Amino acid sequence: NKVTGSFSSLRTERDGGSWEVSARHSGALLGGKSAKLEKRLGANVAWTVNNNITVLANYENNLNAKEGDLSLRLQAAW
Repeated sequence: NKVTGSFSSLRTERDGGSWEVSARHSGALLGGKSAKLEKRLGANVAWTVNNNITVLANYENNLNAKEGDLSLRLQAAW
């Protein structure tokens, strides 16, 4: 709400719900004098099924170690 400066939940009016897709990348120098560039790549997908249920998936890949993590979440609100 821009009048009161407060946030509310995402609302969907479509029968199929609403989708949100995002991608990100980052890099940071870690290690002091022998600094190494730590590179990461990530992606998110969120599906708001209806006004009460959201399904979220997050993938993050450490490009230096060549390993990745996948996390899934089901969010319900009343």
